Amino acid sequence: MNAAKSHPSPIHTIPEPFTHYRSTLGKKVYAKALDILTTDLAARQAAQLRNVEFLGVPLARIICIDRAMYKVDLLSVGMWLQTLVLELTAQGLDTCFQVSIAGFAEVVKRELGMGDRVEVLCGLAVGDWGPEARVNRVVVVGRDGWEGCMEVRD
Repeated sequence: MNAAKSHPSPIHTIPEPFTHYRSTLGKKVYAKALDILTTDLAARQAAQLRNVEFLGVPLARIICIDRAMYKVDLLSVGMWLQTLVLELTAQGLDTCFQVSIAGFAEVVKRELGMGDRVEVLCGLAVGDWGPEARVNRVVVVGRDGWEGCMEVRD
């Protein structure tokens, strides 16, 4: 928590063609779900600090991969994580990916005794916010169709 309070969020930079996804989602979550104006820097920082606290949920996990497997098995971790989230949802639990925790990877690894062979990918908060929670009603529209994500060749 001290690292998060004393340093700006060290989230990895997203290449320019993809930045609009993060800003669109962020604006909707902060404005519509949390009632935070873009000009209210103190409220935005307080909300970001709640990410480091995993939103105060009873169960939180840090998702990691061995650096030697990063390029060859990252997809498997993603598929496993998706399956885990789907199963938790089927059991009536809510989940929230905590990408911001990866920005504090060195602190996380030091505090949890993980060592240097591990790459921190994200965190996962597991709780029960319920369907009435405003954040669960944020709708993100305008994603690119599959045509913008892949190329099909004959």
